[in-house]
Amino acid sequence: MDINIFSVIMALVLFTVVSSICSWLLLTTKSSALWIVDFIFTLCIIRCLVPIEFAGAHNVNLWNVYPKILSFLKQKWIFGLQLWEIAGWCWLIGSLFLILRLLHLVVKQIRFNAAQASVTPDARLTRIAEKASSTVGCTVPVRVTVTSIFSSPLITGFVHPIILLPEYTLRMDDSEIEYILRHEIAHFTGGDLWRKLGIQLLVCILWWNPAAYLLRRSMNQLLELRADRSACLLMDDSVRDRYINTLLFVAKKAVNLPKDMIFVGFVGKFDALYDMQRIDLLMKKTQRKQKPALTILTVLLCVSIFIGSYTFIVQPAALPPKSDDPTEVIVTPENAWLVPTAEGKYEIWVDGAYYITVSAAAITLPPFNQLPIK
Repeated sequence: MDINIFSVIMALVLFTVVSSICSWLLLTTKSSALWIVDFIFTLCIIRCLVPIEFAGAHNVNLWNVYPKILSFLKQKWIFGLQLWEIAGWCWLIGSLFLILRLLHLVVKQIRFNAAQASVTPDARLTRIAEKASSTVGCTVPVRVTVTSIFSSPLITGFVHPIILLPEYTLRMDDSEIEYILRHEIAHFTGGDLWRKLGIQLLVCILWWNPAAYLLRRSMNQLLELRADRSACLLMDDSVRDRYINTLLFVAKKAVNLPKDMIFVGFVGKFDALYDMQRIDLLMKKTQRKQKPALTILTVLLCVSIFIGSYTFIVQPAALPPKSDDPTEVIVTPENAWLVPTAEGKYEIWVDGAYYITVSAAAITLPPFNQLPIK
């Protein structure tokens, strides 16, 4: 088991493909299957962050495009550095800068939350928050404060949650405020702030990969759908309609959101495609139940693909340069094969002619481990 350049490339390619598929799957899913999408996203992230190659993994050789790309990356550019070395340094420097910036934002947010602790809580909002907490099953005390800085409700605090409400929410009914607080508290109980921090860290590492930003956008939508479902879990149709109206009302008011905080809000930046999905899922009076057999099959398929991705590694392949030594031959799966002998050894045949006999242990090593046995 080791990590090499080809296992890292393999992990990045799979991450890009799977995250794109997951993003499409999220837009077409039903709310009853949200946990499956979440599960696939988790496997995708693990596969990206654990780019290892197990011993005995099958090598898949590519003879055309891959070797040309590798040859291009090995060309020397500035200061005698190869292009892949320059790209690696740019990747590292960019990631370090963004991680330090993210750390600065976390420290800044911790200080902001500490300052909010000195604000006298509103008795009305505290009462509504306690009711909302009991509804969604939150046992942690939730502090609710009013702010004139942001125009959309949001929640911060990884351990001690603080909900910030815009001033206009004070003119709303208690029930409407409770809908907002249910949604925000559902974010906290679901660990969504930690999830956002983890996804943001992943974006810092893969800042050059558009798939990382697509994954962040999709994960944000997934968190909103999960929070909507938790907030509306015990609502009847009429109350659910009021929740939707509250959502639309706040969406019209939300014009500015914090850019230097890690938060989860009641609404985000306007995105017609994602917002319509939220409304559409909320307006469904009866959710179609996921068939247990189909659910189990989907999970098993995802796990099989995840494990199977570690059983092979794609590598560039090219013929070695011609040698003047007549005893040297080119051995490839296309022109050579193995023939077992009665003694437990293997004969190597190249281009239809016997070449040499090797032990059984030797065929477990390259290049013999790639030859077919006839």
